[in-house]
Amino acid sequence: MAVVQIPCYCATLRQAARAVTALYDERFKPAGLRATQFTILQTLDFQPGARIADMVEWLAIDQTTLTRNLALLEAQGLVAVVDRPSGREKCWGLTKSGASKFADARPLWEGAQADVAERFGRQRTRSMHADVHALANALAGVKDEQGA
Repeated sequence: MAVVQIPCYCATLRQAARAVTALYDERFKPAGLRATQFTILQTLDFQPGARIADMVEWLAIDQTTLTRNLALLEAQGLVAVVDRPSGREKCWGLTKSGASKFADARPLWEGAQADVAERFGRQRTRSMHADVHALANALAGVKDEQGA
Protein backbone atom coordinates (compact mmCIF):
# COMPACT_ATOMS: atom_id res chain seq x y z
CA MET A 1 0.00 0.00 0.00
CA ALA A 2 1.39 3.40 -1.00
CA VAL A 3 1.67 6.24 1.49
CA VAL A 4 -0.45 9.25 0.52
CA GLN A 5 1.61 12.32 -0.38
CA ILE A 6 0.49 15.17 1.85
CA PRO A 7 1.67 18.74 1.11
CA CYS A 8 2.97 19.16 4.65
CA TYR A 9 6.65 18.76 5.53
CA CYS A 10 5.83 17.68 9.06
CA ALA A 11 3.30 15.04 7.99
CA THR A 12 5.64 13.66 5.33
CA LEU A 13 8.58 13.42 7.73
CA ARG A 14 6.33 11.73 10.31
CA GLN A 15 5.12 9.23 7.67
CA ALA A 16 8.74 8.40 6.84
CA ALA A 17 9.70 8.21 10.52
CA ARG A 18 6.85 5.79 11.26
CA ALA A 19 7.77 3.59 8.29
CA VAL A 20 11.46 3.52 9.26
CA THR A 21 10.62 2.91 12.92
CA ALA A 22 8.36 -0.03 12.00
CA LEU A 23 11.17 -1.58 9.93
CA TYR A 24 13.71 -1.18 12.76
CA ASP A 25 11.26 -2.39 15.42
CA GLU A 26 10.69 -5.55 13.36
CA ARG A 27 14.45 -6.08 13.04
CA PHE A 28 15.02 -5.58 16.80
CA LYS A 29 12.37 -8.11 17.88
CA PRO A 30 14.91 -10.95 18.35
CA ALA A 31 16.81 -8.73 20.81
CA GLY A 32 13.65 -7.75 22.67
CA LEU A 33 14.23 -4.07 21.93
CA ARG A 34 12.42 -1.28 20.16
CA ALA A 35 14.15 1.22 17.91
CA THR A 36 13.78 3.98 20.51
CA GLN A 37 15.45 1.82 23.16
CA PHE A 38 18.30 0.87 20.83
CA THR A 39 18.88 4.56 20.08
CA ILE A 40 19.31 5.29 23.79
CA LEU A 41 21.67 2.33 24.24
CA GLN A 42 23.61 3.48 21.17
CA THR A 43 23.86 7.01 22.57
CA LEU A 44 25.14 5.75 25.93
CA ASP A 45 27.63 3.47 24.18
CA PHE A 46 28.89 6.49 22.23
CA GLN A 47 28.73 8.92 25.18
CA PRO A 48 28.92 7.07 28.51
CA GLY A 49 27.96 9.17 31.49
CA ALA A 50 25.58 11.38 29.51
CA ARG A 51 23.24 13.71 31.34
CA ILE A 52 19.53 13.71 30.53
CA ALA A 53 19.84 17.33 29.32
CA ASP A 54 22.55 16.27 26.86
CA MET A 55 20.54 13.33 25.55
CA VAL A 56 17.44 15.51 25.17
CA GLU A 57 19.46 17.82 22.93
CA TRP A 58 21.34 15.11 21.01
CA LEU A 59 18.26 13.00 20.33
CA ALA A 60 15.83 15.91 19.87
CA ILE A 61 13.46 14.16 22.27
CA ASP A 62 11.38 15.62 25.06
CA GLN A 63 12.59 15.05 28.61
CA THR A 64 9.44 13.21 29.74
CA THR A 65 9.74 10.63 26.95
CA LEU A 66 13.45 10.15 27.56
CA THR A 67 12.97 9.81 31.32
CA ARG A 68 10.22 7.23 30.80
CA ASN A 69 12.41 5.22 28.39
CA LEU A 70 15.42 5.39 30.72
CA ALA A 71 13.22 4.11 33.58
CA LEU A 72 12.12 1.15 31.43
CA LEU A 73 15.71 0.37 30.43
CA GLU A 74 16.83 0.74 34.06
CA ALA A 75 14.10 -1.69 35.20
CA GLN A 76 15.46 -4.18 32.63
CA GLY A 77 18.95 -3.72 34.07
CA LEU A 78 20.33 -2.23 30.84
CA VAL A 79 21.18 1.28 32.05
CA ALA A 80 22.02 2.81 35.41
CA VAL A 81 22.92 6.12 36.97
CA VAL A 82 26.72 6.25 36.93
CA ASP A 83 27.29 9.65 38.49
CA ARG A 84 25.50 12.54 40.18
CA PRO A 85 27.84 15.51 39.68
CA SER A 86 25.49 18.05 41.27
CA GLY A 87 23.75 15.65 43.63
CA ARG A 88 20.51 16.17 41.74
CA GLU A 89 21.64 15.73 38.14
CA LYS A 90 21.97 12.15 36.90
CA CYS A 91 24.51 10.82 34.44
CA TRP A 92 23.56 7.57 32.74
CA GLY A 93 25.57 4.67 31.39
CA LEU A 94 25.17 1.14 30.12
CA THR A 95 25.32 -1.69 32.62
CA LYS A 96 27.21 -4.86 31.74
CA SER A 97 23.89 -6.34 30.59
CA GLY A 98 23.16 -3.18 28.60
CA ALA A 99 26.51 -3.31 26.84
CA SER A 100 25.91 -6.97 26.03
CA LYS A 101 22.37 -6.28 24.77
CA PHE A 102 23.69 -3.42 22.63
CA ALA A 103 26.42 -5.66 21.17
CA ASP A 104 23.83 -8.37 20.41
CA ALA A 105 21.47 -5.85 18.78
CA ARG A 106 24.10 -4.06 16.72
CA PRO A 107 24.08 -6.62 13.87
CA LEU A 108 20.27 -6.31 13.77
CA TRP A 109 20.67 -2.54 13.46
CA GLU A 110 23.26 -3.01 10.71
CA GLY A 111 20.78 -5.23 8.88
CA ALA A 112 18.07 -2.58 9.17
CA GLN A 113 20.50 0.07 7.94
CA ALA A 114 21.38 -2.09 4.94
CA ASP A 115 17.70 -2.79 4.26
CA VAL A 116 16.85 0.93 4.15
CA ALA A 117 19.81 1.62 1.85
CA GLU A 118 18.85 -1.27 -0.43
CA ARG A 119 15.19 -0.27 -0.67
CA PHE A 120 15.78 3.46 -1.09
CA GLY A 121 19.15 3.40 -2.86
CA ARG A 122 22.53 3.82 -1.20
CA GLN A 123 23.25 7.29 -2.60
CA ARG A 124 19.72 8.54 -1.91
CA THR A 125 19.95 7.15 1.63
CA ARG A 126 23.27 8.91 2.32
CA SER A 127 21.91 12.15 0.86
CA MET A 128 18.62 11.85 2.77
CA HIS A 129 20.48 11.18 6.02
CA ALA A 130 22.66 14.27 5.58
CA ASP A 131 19.71 16.43 4.48
CA VAL A 132 17.43 15.40 7.34
CA HIS A 133 20.25 15.93 9.84
CA ALA A 134 20.86 19.39 8.38
CA LEU A 135 17.11 20.11 8.54
CA ALA A 136 16.97 19.12 12.22
CA ASN A 137 19.93 21.37 12.97
CA ALA A 138 18.51 24.27 10.94
CA LEU A 139 15.20 24.09 12.77
CA ALA A 140 17.09 23.93 16.07
CA GLY A 141 18.96 27.10 15.08
CA VAL A 142 22.31 25.39 14.47
CA LYS A 143 24.27 26.67 11.48
CA ASP A 144 25.60 24.03 9.10
CA GLU A 145 29.05 23.89 7.54
CA GLN A 146 27.93 26.14 4.67
CA GLY A 147 26.76 28.78 7.18
CA ALA A 148 23.11 28.39 6.18
